[in-house]
Amino acid sequence: MKQDLCALLRGNPYPGRGIVLGMTPDGKSSVAVYFIMGRSANSRNRVFAEEPDGIRTQAADPPVPGRRPPPG
Repeated sequence: MKQDLCALLRGNPYPGRGIVLGMTPDGKSSVAVYFIMGRSANSRNRVFAEEPDGIRTQAADPPVPGRRPPPG
């Protein structure tokens, strides 16, 4: 089933988590994509970090030692 992924995501303010599977037009290569989207500012400040045995999420802007995080 062919769908316009950009239009689907654009029309949804909070898609949450998703997996996209697809193939190139010539059918020779495939792709798998996983995404996450947080609701709070803290959850949206996450990136994937590669580990020896997989991936994990971590803060994109790690906290500065000694500095208190902003409220909220």
